Amino acid sequence: MAEKKILIIEDDPDVRQTLRAMLEEADYSILEAEDGITGEKEILLHNPDAVILDLGLPERRGEDILNFIKQHEPTKKIPIIILTGEGTVSKKLACMLKGANKFINKPYDNVDLLKAVKQCI
Repeated sequence: MAEKKILIIEDDPDVRQTLRAMLEEADYSILEAEDGITGEKEILLHNPDAVILDLGLPERRGEDILNFIKQHEPTKKIPIIILTGEGTVSKKLACMLKGANKFINKPYDNVDLLKAVKQCI
């Protein structure tokens, strides 16, 4: 079976590195983007099996990327895991209504995040 590709769209390089190490150890292939515009390009170029998406991004907000993914036919079925420090109840509800599959607050637990990825893919 081919490795599943996960795109991490996160502006904090330490968080990206930690996520990459954890997910690669779980046998996922990892793509990275440090801002929203790069994230959208990576989605169109690589058609990942899932996206881990921060909301507080430079260039383009996470909510805008969520809308972009869910409103385009070729990408709308890609599972989205929101991983954010902006974890208010209203923000979670808004993201879930827009099509996010999971919503995880930072700081996060590695076991919970891996479980969410497995459930989405």
